[in-house]
Amino acid sequence: IQAEPDDPDKVAYIARRQERELRRTIRTLQSEFDDPFATAMFAARDDVEDLYRVRVDMVCGYDADMDARLAVLVEATREAMINAAKHSGSRLIRVHCSQTGHHVTVLVRDEGSGFDTDAVTPRSIARRLDHVGGTASFQATEEFGTEVEMTMPKVG
Repeated sequence: IQAEPDDPDKVAYIARRQERELRRTIRTLQSEFDDPFATAMFAARDDVEDLYRVRVDMVCGYDADMDARLAVLVEATREAMINAAKHSGSRLIRVHCSQTGHHVTVLVRDEGSGFDTDAVTPRSIARRLDHVGGTASFQATEEFGTEVEMTMPKVG
């Protein structure tokens, strides 16, 4: 920050990155899990923010020890965030992860240009989740952007 104090975008980016690292460390130390799902989700968010210089606001109200199925959900979420960063034109992506009943649900939303879900469907996200018992649905409009909902049955 001291090296480039006159570049407000760079200063904001560096400050946000430092804040993310501090929060990730605190979250990991406070977790009851050895390999927390929430930590992996936030790491995916951090990667997308760093690569595409977009802001990803994430709330993750679910945590568990990572397993192969949750790893697929993390990768599908990363892909949905990347798609939003690359194609939506939006500088803000919102991600919400929660437990609903016996399922873990992740919503990835942008306020971008949307896409024709009949013409283009991110098949790789749906295919990934299908292989481990999950589902994905896509809603998109030019007025409201895109929402990807991914659901995975909770283990245990």
